[in-house]
Amino acid sequence: MEMKQYNSIEVKKGEFTFVFQMPNGGATWGNAIDAAFDVLDKLNELSQQSVQALKPKQNIEPEVVEAPVAE
Repeated sequence: MEMKQYNSIEVKKGEFTFVFQMPNGGATWGNAIDAAFDVLDKLNELSQQSVQALKPKQNIEPEVVEAPVAE
């Protein structure tokens, strides 16, 4: 069995609560800032990927398809 202790920072945004956990033993607040920057960097990368996925494709011509005529 392993027991761990953490400092927790919770931030509530709307209906969501976000939690950052920092180990009690040995980690500094500077380490926490470095880790938070890494998280920010990853979130920014994922955000940019989402924006790129939503951009319309360039140089795509619409195809005209005629509906069959009912007899």
